[in-house]
Amino acid sequence: MGLVVSPHLYNEMMKLYTATAQFGKVPLVIKQMRSNKIPLTGLSYNLCMNACAELSGVASVEMVYREMVSDENVQLAVRNAEEKLSNRSRLGYFFLIALWNGSQFAFRYDVRVSSVLLGAYMRNGMVEKAESLHQHTLDRGGCPNYKTWEILMEGRLKNQNMDEAVEAMKQGFAMLQDCHWRPSDDTVMAFADYLKGKENLRMQIGIYE
Repeated sequence: MGLVVSPHLYNEMMKLYTATAQFGKVPLVIKQMRSNKIPLTGLSYNLCMNACAELSGVASVEMVYREMVSDENVQLAVRNAEEKLSNRSRLGYFFLIALWNGSQFAFRYDVRVSSVLLGAYMRNGMVEKAESLHQHTLDRGGCPNYKTWEILMEGRLKNQNMDEAVEAMKQGFAMLQDCHWRPSDDTVMAFADYLKGKENLRMQIGIYE
């Protein structure tokens, strides 16, 4: 039996370990991938950063993040797919070209990946680094999702940056019109206390309805 050469099965193993809180096994899978010369995908790096955040903290997450943004495997995979397209698949060819042109920009600023590092910064009280990373992502065209705003909201609230926390909450809710997510009761109460006596209370209270 030959070696598994696709990253898919390895990623599925890491997803299983993450789902069952066996974070210590994720780096072992990454080590096995490298030993078997299996290229890491964006998902591989994302799972690895999540595990590192649980096991080792910010420094290890930063190291994996830096490695990820310099890895050309995703770009190479697109190039290889382009070469395999036949002349009869012109529609697929032009779609792939558009995807490739965008991937060079989007890959490095995928907020699903950077949010892992953002969360690690906030959990460890490294607010300036978190805000700097968030601004850097925005500057390079990254689009925050609701999870990004949730991380910013909780981190800013924890550090008493209340106006900014309120703004993050409003941005997060604006993306969740059809979702039942809401902040924890403690978060809601903290905001309610802050908004007491504010001139714009009537406008802000709509957040909690």
